Amino acid sequence: MSLRCFATARLSARPSAFLPLLGVSVLRDPLPASPGRLLPGRQLAWGGVLAACLLAGTFSATPVWAKENAASAGSSPAASQARMQRDMQYLAADRLRGRGPETAGLALAGDYIADAFQAAGLQTELVDGQPFQPFEIDLGGAAGPAERNRVAIRIEGQPPVVAELEKTMRPLSIGHSGQATGPLVFAGYSVTAPQLNYDDYAGVDAEGAVVLLLRKLPGSRSEAPRFDDAEHRQHAYFATKIRRAVEQGARAVLIVNDRDSAAAEAAQVRRQIAAEQERIADLQTSLAEAPEGLEKIRARWRQAIATADQQLAALHEELAVAEGGLLGIDQAAGADGEKAAVPVVSLSRQIADQLLQAATGRGLLATEAWYDEETTPHSFRAETITVTVETALQQATAETANVVGSLPGSGPLGDQTVVIGAHYDHVGMGGYGSLAPGTVAVHNGADDNASGTVVLMELARRLQRRFVASEPPSEGRRRVVFIAFSGEERGLLGSKHYVASPLFPLAETVAMINLDMVGRLRDNELTVYGTGTAAEFDGLLDRLNAEPSFRLLRVRSGYGPSDHQSFYEQQIPVLFFFTGLHNDYHRPSDDFDKIDFGGMTRITDTILQAAVQLATDPQRPTYQATEPGITIRRQLTAFLGIRMAVREPHVVIEAVVPGSPAERGGLAAGDQIIQLGDRRIAQIQDVRDGVRARDPGDQVDFQVRRQEQLQTFSVTLGERP
Repeated sequence: MSLRCFATARLSARPSAFLPLLGVSVLRDPLPASPGRLLPGRQLAWGGVLAACLLAGTFSATPVWAKENAASAGSSPAASQARMQRDMQYLAADRLRGRGPETAGLALAGDYIADAFQAAGLQTELVDGQPFQPFEIDLGGAAGPAERNRVAIRIEGQPPVVAELEKTMRPLSIGHSGQATGPLVFAGYSVTAPQLNYDDYAGVDAEGAVVLLLRKLPGSRSEAPRFDDAEHRQHAYFATKIRRAVEQGARAVLIVNDRDSAAAEAAQVRRQIAAEQERIADLQTSLAEAPEGLEKIRARWRQAIATADQQLAALHEELAVAEGGLLGIDQAAGADGEKAAVPVVSLSRQIADQLLQAATGRGLLATEAWYDEETTPHSFRAETITVTVETALQQATAETANVVGSLPGSGPLGDQTVVIGAHYDHVGMGGYGSLAPGTVAVHNGADDNASGTVVLMELARRLQRRFVASEPPSEGRRRVVFIAFSGEERGLLGSKHYVASPLFPLAETVAMINLDMVGRLRDNELTVYGTGTAAEFDGLLDRLNAEPSFRLLRVRSGYGPSDHQSFYEQQIPVLFFFTGLHNDYHRPSDDFDKIDFGGMTRITDTILQAAVQLATDPQRPTYQATEPGITIRRQLTAFLGIRMAVREPHVVIEAVVPGSPAERGGLAAGDQIIQLGDRRIAQIQDVRDGVRARDPGDQVDFQVRRQEQLQTFSVTLGERP
């Protein structure tokens, strides 16, 4: 789901006691190995090949398990769930590096989906003989030529030092392109906080200087940090630090990453190196065990090993950069797009250490330790050190593609289209779109939106099998187009591109089903947006839900922060299935082990029936306009601990969980709930919604009637078990 397309201040979530808890225990099997598939203009990346391929004497671009998935598409719910687990293991694996637009993992995911579509029997030769509908994504800032991005340092009595692009320096997009020369000023953490009697620029003239500053805040390791409260944390923001330096007359700014962040990033790369080394060992073992007669396959094993060796070498180079703590080019960018009027550079910790040693005899680690012990400024101006900074920034783009497959229609309805879509991109290694600021780690996006993509592929298998096995009705059936969208996290780019350049006429596209974050079913709650976009949709959902009996939460609007909105803006009725926001959204913790595959299987069954109805009903859905304003449904995370009943006209507490927040706050069985916070209570759902809107640790006042007396109790909500 696209963070860019909606603003939600807090993610909350979880229900009060006695609601049913749904969950499936999943064994986390090792990731099935898969070869990459070389396509025109796409990068080849190898994940290994199953030994079964060799023993069978075949080598296929389509992963073996993907073909097995397609072959068993008509089998039991257990088999369907097993297929989706295997698909999820691939799409949410670390080696796909979060499926960000700047990663090779996004193309690998697209290849995997294309293979699944082809193996399922869809028509995929839709765009110049391929399933890929290409477009470009704007990635923001990028460094220009290396000769125009450098930091040259002249220290009296020492040889000159040059910090090189992508080795020991990187320009930051929060600054401007340009060149500046001046004496070095070390400005500590670039903090001016009069209320704390702290000023890194006190007694230091930064006019016309190149200012070197440290990330984060002074005293952050002390037992009582001075800058710990929310009012003063703004001083840690990159934009605030740079603005202070420019106000003091800086011609350029050099930022040094803190030791903890640099160490964490280096540790992440070391883990990737270890995993790659293990993968190479597996490849070498497989090559050694391969039958001698299969020379073509052995040659491909050798090529896979060579490619993996290249990737390993690249990771070692990445490790050296990570140890230096270089920031990402857009990592310092502010949410408001504020830019400094001077060049801004991320400088490696090694070069910063040389500068500080030359100026004071105290290196970087010693300087940081000094600030840890005492939070008094230690800034200085070094006239004996001259620094020249040159930066050249440009816009970067990435090529990506929607992946499209089609089940042809037939008869009088055959020229009409039903679209089923899900986005397969995510936020990569963090940065843009991440809700874990400053974290450089794989954001696997298992729920967002490997879950929707997995359901999309399973629907393709099962719907194709169903249509092939049955005669079409006399009226025929509509074409069903499956689209895995890219670029959703950057603002619904893939779906916008499709509706601007549709492969099938939009005027004959009767409905669109969107799947986004359908992997975390909780309390049997399934939210469906767009129920008001066609006159027939409420009745359709009633029929579809007769057997699965989800607790359907219906939202009439066809607008919202996912790909269905692009279609609804073209006056196409939409249904968007969603299991709710949670606290792992757009964070590294959105991973495979938290997916409810049993719930996903039930949702898949329901959407399959919806697709069949929409594809075969002679009457196309009747478009209706809806209001654009929506609220994204949050899962319940706060725990109260009561069971309720309605005794007209009141909501009454029937029981209180021993030791729960409700009991600790003074609520008791028999209390009539009159008000929760500023919300008047008329039904049980009012209480649930009131708790849903809050987080664990929030304090809320309950007004109750107890023995004909109004009383108010303050309850601190707990975290849901």
